[in-house]
Amino acid sequence: MAAIDETTPWIDRLCTALGVLVDYFRENRTMLTAAFHVATRETPQIDGREAVWLYNAYLSLLEDGIAAGEFRQVPADATVRLLINAYTTAALGIGTWAGRGDDPKLMAELDELVRGLVLKPLAG
Repeated sequence: MAAIDETTPWIDRLCTALGVLVDYFRENRTMLTAAFHVATRETPQIDGREAVWLYNAYLSLLEDGIAAGEFRQVPADATVRLLINAYTTAALGIGTWAGRGDDPKLMAELDELVRGLVLKPLAG
């Protein structure tokens, strides 16, 4: 969360936080495991301090963006889990992102996905 510039729009904050998460996953297996718990609902309750922190951090970013009027009204829980799942599997180069873990275009595509999912459409 330290990488987030709080003077930027909420969408930039969310995309930055998700991008940093990918880099962090590559270096920290504990947080990667926590992301799987959050993304897959492996247990009825979120397990582990890391998973709780991860979930709450992204939930807060999403809910704050909604409250600020920048994001559309999306189901917060499902959206957080979907985004963490997408970025986790992308970082690992598996699933939908199979073989693309080192693709330089991947982060731009993920950012575009996030923007399309959560941003309110422009009026006009």
